[in-house]
Amino acid sequence: MKEAALFFNHFLIKDPVTGYLISTPSNSPEQGGLVAGPTMDHQIIRNLFSNVIAAGKTLNTDVALRNTLTEKLKLIAPNKIGKHRQLQEWMQDKDDPNNKHRHISHLWGMYPGNEINYDDDATMMNAAKQSLVFRGDEATGWSLGWKINCWARFKDAEHAFTMVKCC
Repeated sequence: MKEAALFFNHFLIKDPVTGYLISTPSNSPEQGGLVAGPTMDHQIIRNLFSNVIAAGKTLNTDVALRNTLTEKLKLIAPNKIGKHRQLQEWMQDKDDPNNKHRHISHLWGMYPGNEINYDDDATMMNAAKQSLVFRGDEATGWSLGWKINCWARFKDAEHAFTMVKCC
């Protein structure tokens, strides 16, 4: 974890438009091509930095690194809600509510992560749910399992169970 955190500590750059730290270049598994600052990257990096900080505290090590990561955490581009009330997949609000792609990487912070949850920010959780509604239930293999688990995380067991029964 520490080595990955050291890598991202150096990899993140300041976005000239927003001033946030972003990951770039990156790749979109759903849409293809190189992109700057996809939401999933930032969610995973925030999770990594938080875990490295916590591990350092528990082990009473790496004070300087913990301080650096604590400061960088505050500067990483946050999750954003777009014009369709969705969790934005990108830095720019260009999500298409008619995009029915089976992948939902920008929901990583809600599942399998826990950065987005009802207890901390119901508004952001509802935006993540809106993204899942837009993408629809069509999926195959692991993406179907991921969507089922997302519906469970949204506390919509009936929807999750219906998806399980259909397969």
